[in-house]
Amino acid sequence: MRNLIAITCCLIFSANLFSQIKPKHEDWFAYDLTYDYLLESPPGLEQSWRSNGHSLSFMDDVQFGEESHFSFAYGIGFTSNNFYNNLSLRTNAADGREFYSFLDTDTINSNKLTVQYIHIPIELRFRSGLSQKGNFFRFYVGAKVGVRVNSYSKLITDNFNRQFNNLGNLNRFMYGAYVRTGYSFINVYAYYGLSELFSEQTYPEGVNPALYDSFDTFSPGTPLSVGISITL
Repeated sequence: MRNLIAITCCLIFSANLFSQIKPKHEDWFAYDLTYDYLLESPPGLEQSWRSNGHSLSFMDDVQFGEESHFSFAYGIGFTSNNFYNNLSLRTNAADGREFYSFLDTDTINSNKLTVQYIHIPIELRFRSGLSQKGNFFRFYVGAKVGVRVNSYSKLITDNFNRQFNNLGNLNRFMYGAYVRTGYSFINVYAYYGLSELFSEQTYPEGVNPALYDSFDTFSPGTPLSVGISITL
């Protein structure tokens, strides 16, 4: 609950701050709706088409010159990634070690991992000249870095519904590169994570403590997000 309150306060502050910039330039706000996928995932991980991401960014734009088609932008935002798969994560209360296992997809209705970040984006922007209707083509290359503020997994079966909060198996920080391109207010968007989602020190469920060093740890997973973006 405290994390959600902090996120809400941050977004309200950001919206109030960057709404003052809106009259000065285009593309002060971006909403990205994506399909989220984990690259380099371990054998046994089954990923669902329902995986999705939502990202809000409030941006300030600094043009390189009055007649230039190029500018630099920076801002603040919020990202929520929702991965639907058959991965189960847990922390051993006795020694703090992280363990993973794969669920039988025939026995579960839904298994979702949600990870949420406050992020800082930066962009190098190109805009074409305006059309007669005042629209333009854009091509933006950007990067963002974020800190995890909330995470949970939720498992639903016919007889079971449970949520696990503040997972310890996840890396604290995220960073990656993205491209946003389109015309008018509609764009295509792609993000490639340069940081791994999971901690490397996550072991298979049921490992004998004496044999920890002989087992491969969990493949960290590289996030890939592809979708559409709305800019204002």
